[in-house]
Amino acid sequence: MDAPPARGARAFALAVGVCAAVYIASRYAHRSGLINTSFYLGALGVLLYAVATRGRALTRLLESRLALATVALLAMLAYSVQIAPEPGAATGAFFKAHGHALMIAVVVACAAAEQRFAPLLLAALLAGAVPEMVRQIVHHWSQWRTTGQWSIQYELVREYGNAYGFYLPACVAVLVAMRDRAWRIAAWVIAVAQTLLLLPTGFRGAWLGVGGGVLAIAVVARSWRVVAAIAIVAVTGALALALAVPGNVLSQRLEKGIDSGMRKETVWRPAAAMIVAHPFSGYGYGNDALRDSYRSARASHPEWGDPEWVRSAGWSAHSIYIAMWLRGGAFAFAALVWCLVEAMLVLVRSAREAPRPVDRALALAALGTLVSVYVVHGLFEEKFWPPFGIPLGLALGLAARRLDASGARAARAGNRLAAARP
Repeated sequence: MDAPPARGARAFALAVGVCAAVYIASRYAHRSGLINTSFYLGALGVLLYAVATRGRALTRLLESRLALATVALLAMLAYSVQIAPEPGAATGAFFKAHGHALMIAVVVACAAAEQRFAPLLLAALLAGAVPEMVRQIVHHWSQWRTTGQWSIQYELVREYGNAYGFYLPACVAVLVAMRDRAWRIAAWVIAVAQTLLLLPTGFRGAWLGVGGGVLAIAVVARSWRVVAAIAIVAVTGALALALAVPGNVLSQRLEKGIDSGMRKETVWRPAAAMIVAHPFSGYGYGNDALRDSYRSARASHPEWGDPEWVRSAGWSAHSIYIAMWLRGGAFAFAALVWCLVEAMLVLVRSAREAPRPVDRALALAALGTLVSVYVVHGLFEEKFWPPFGIPLGLALGLAARRLDASGARAARAGNRLAAARP
């Protein structure tokens, strides 16, 4: 099923599609007005769209295994909110993070379930990093004029790395799947610019995430030329930067290597001890719950020490997987992994069965983003959760489309059998 016949339903679907595209394009652009407007109008549009289609707009999203995994994740998050030391504060934190992500996932899913919105959603993913690219270039130029140094503080450039980790895989997906010249030219320009701008951020987690996302796209699409070209751009840019500006942040981060010592001693070891103490129950939702639990446990573990970063910012799990286990126990961790795996399976199948190049590119873009930001980078960072709703919503919408297509094929086969009977 694509666009419903009712004129009102078509109008509401269009509103949802536009809001989803605006949200995707503005998520990392530091435009809170656009983000909030597209979020709330998109949620209202989904409600009206559901009413106009007598609930079909939403029920079609609930028929896949990915939907079941998402509901399981929501249930475990609700449990973690209930067991938090302060459920009221935990509820507020939930709606700002995972709750926001799940709501925008519904908006994006309703749009992605309609074939006509695929080019719009793909264009939003392709152009989403452009505002951050401009901001970073201006930032470097201002720094140069003010101090004579072009390098920006690592803490400030991380936000640029987060944006490129999210949007760069979409450029690769377009290059792999699309043959239209305009799409490819735009994708090449943006991909090369993002690659070169990502290098001086020194954000190793984003580097690893982008590498994982691009590799996933190449494996699924069985296409390595674009990946090789992007790798050549990255290596050439790194060498040029190292030769032109000795001692730059890129060289410093590369010399430092993976640097897992801090995480091993001050994050992973305490987290393992806390998990062993409460493997199934967890400690509750929210950063405050985890920090309070860490402080309580540290009284029995003097070997953890008292690092400066914990005193200044409070303890953090530095991993979405560890954080989820600490929030709601082993079942919450299993629900998160199940949701991620189901989303990746849906996107892989959608890419391989896509009827049009733009649908294939959209599925590959969502897969690359999900792997880059959450599957890989999420191993080392507690990620910003609201954007999670974008790849999850794309996967839910494409899953609904696959089920609709398989149902249509089964109906046609039944009709043929019925017509063949005497």
